[in-house]
Amino acid sequence: MVTLEYPQSEMQGPPFSVEESEVFDLYSPFYEVNKVYEKDILQTEENVRFKVHGLTSLIEKVFFINSTSLPRLGDRRERKSIYLKQCITGLNF
Repeated sequence: MVTLEYPQSEMQGPPFSVEESEVFDLYSPFYEVNKVYEKDILQTEENVRFKVHGLTSLIEKVFFINSTSLPRLGDRRERKSIYLKQCITGLNF
């Protein structure tokens, strides 16, 4: 998965900013997630247009998402339960 991360207060997108924590929060309950690349690409010629929009940082990140560590299909309820618990604990009541 390739993402772009930048201060959203500086530009509303598209492309939209996706923070590293979002990738891990959404995928790590079900998959093995590893960040394999990170680079500030704002200074490249092809991304000058983002600098014109006022961006101070534009980080490209690449994640390897591996499904081999998934529990067996028989454990689907357990995975769903883990996911629901994470969603509930993340809510503010």
